[in-house]
Amino acid sequence: MTVFLGFLIGCLIMTMGGGGGGYYLGVMTTVLGLSASSAASTSLVTALPPLLMGVVSYSHEKQINYKVGFRMMAYAAPAVIIGSIAARFIDEKLYSIIVGLILAMIGVQFVLRSFKKKGKRKNDHSQTFNKVAPGLFGSLGGLMCGIGGLSGGAPVMSGLLFMGLDFTNAAATSAFTLTGIVAMGIVCHISTGNVVWSAGIGLMIGSIIGAFVMPMLLTKLDPKKLNKYMVPILGVLLIVMGIKNMMMG
Repeated sequence: MTVFLGFLIGCLIMTMGGGGGGYYLGVMTTVLGLSASSAASTSLVTALPPLLMGVVSYSHEKQINYKVGFRMMAYAAPAVIIGSIAARFIDEKLYSIIVGLILAMIGVQFVLRSFKKKGKRKNDHSQTFNKVAPGLFGSLGGLMCGIGGLSGGAPVMSGLLFMGLDFTNAAATSAFTLTGIVAMGIVCHISTGNVVWSAGIGLMIGSIIGAFVMPMLLTKLDPKKLNKYMVPILGVLLIVMGIKNMMMG
């Protein structure tokens, strides 16, 4: 059962360019019965191997924008450390509300953008935003990982799509960026001793298989159609995740 769930998560996270932290957390708390703190740490350990597998597959297909990925990683790394330290002092409810608002706003932008016709808009404003975006979204992803034990995939993927990468390139670059964020998160969270190594084995095996298969399928599909259908779907998911975070607050 956990292997099958892991396979579905692996396929989903490689499609959406996320680390699957939220999905792993859900399965571990509801199906496996782990506490929230143990699930947060264990989910990061479980998420890293399939991310690495996905990066290998995307790299073989030459879909990763390493320049943007390394920039985001550079901003995210210190944010993970800051977040893991600040987690002891920040009110978790307030944090959930803030993150929820950000995710929901990004999601609304995605949905609205899908209904607008694309023009030839490559102005100074968009170029300036592209310079700021890696730091903004990379730092937010790092904070989410450091504070909540999440992979930070939602803001990273969102930032890449806002920068103009097509869906497959964004998913590939997001997976690459998240390997660094999740690895740093593991270093920060593993010291708590809350990792339940046995709980995530089935999920890890299934998600590795899904992460290996899905990138090869994505590269065979039409990027324009992927952008047309997947961007609004991702937007709706972000809105739902944002509302859920705010309700938790």
